[in-house]
Amino acid sequence: MRYDVLVLGGGSAGCVLAGRLSKDESRTVCLVEAGPDYGPASAWPAELLDPGGIPEGHQWDPGESRFWPLRAKVIGGCSTHNACFLVWDEELGELEPFRDRALATIAPDPFFFGEKELTPWFAGVATAARDHGLQAMTGPYNIRGGVRWNAAFAYLEPARSRPNLTIRANAHAERVVFDGERAVGAMVDGDRVEADVVVLAAGAIGSPRMLLHSGIEAGSNLQDHVTAKLAFETGDALRTETPVSFSNGIVKTDDFHLLPIQDRYGERAHITVALLRPHSRGGVGLDGIDHGLLSDPRDREALEEGLELARELAEHEAVRSLGRPVTSSLDETLGIYFHPVGTCSELVDKDLRMRGFENLYVCDASVFETIPRANTHLPTLALAEKLGSEL
Repeated sequence: MRYDVLVLGGGSAGCVLAGRLSKDESRTVCLVEAGPDYGPASAWPAELLDPGGIPEGHQWDPGESRFWPLRAKVIGGCSTHNACFLVWDEELGELEPFRDRALATIAPDPFFFGEKELTPWFAGVATAARDHGLQAMTGPYNIRGGVRWNAAFAYLEPARSRPNLTIRANAHAERVVFDGERAVGAMVDGDRVEADVVVLAAGAIGSPRMLLHSGIEAGSNLQDHVTAKLAFETGDALRTETPVSFSNGIVKTDDFHLLPIQDRYGERAHITVALLRPHSRGGVGLDGIDHGLLSDPRDREALEEGLELARELAEHEAVRSLGRPVTSSLDETLGIYFHPVGTCSELVDKDLRMRGFENLYVCDASVFETIPRANTHLPTLALAEKLGSEL
């Protein structure tokens, strides 16, 4: 089969591209996704619809990294199991018009938690943060009607009936096929699928690996928001018999996100500190992922400062009434915010075209040269909206 455009990867960016590009009835578009496609929201598993926690299923290679969850194997990608935060980095000024278009699609009725809906834990930390002059964000979210409104719902549902759009789920894109300086298609589950234009949208892990399988060096410059946690022993005031949202929002500074997170019944709570602009770099290979966390000593120093800020908030009466911090080292709680970027950034031009190839593009978080000071979902949607308007 031959298509005008072949999109490899059905995550956030892939759903945007498939939905936008197939609006042109004269253009055939094929979207390839390794995971399942459940169709309309009514047919999806409950854990992927529930915005109050991070799903445990639909993981891609769950054992390849000590950090969980790394990425989702399902149509909609990581938008199907994220924390639903729609956060922006003002440094991405050129993408702002496309951010607005993305917000109008993924969150047409912006969802914000009201004061009465806040969990006691987030409300306490937010009060302490505001008294410190910090911003506590309680929206917007990709939540609609109490459901995690993922990119498949927002972008693919309106397009499913189009005869020029083909969605191939449970199909593994192995490598790109070339004829000289042109990409002529891809190998998908052992079959050759041909196309005039090929777009890699498999994410900061999947896209460089597909290029490596295609004989192109990729995978360097891996970045993620490195995190550490300040854990708390919770008091009776935080415990509940009714499950609640694990987090209502984010406390923001220029350098950090502080996430007040509790389990669904308030038996455990912590403040995760995420460093927004780390200096450390890692890499993605065919055999594994080297996150390179704290390989630059400046990141350890900065993360310690973030933990100290969390300890200051813990001294506020609004937090002390809910729990007391438990001493733990940075290394014991070291983790990531699950925002990998950068692994194809050295290979693409500003128009996202792969250097040296006429018709091969990369469109996902792997093309960000420097990690945004924000959750990467909204910037990735904006990036795909931009390419979708230009192809």
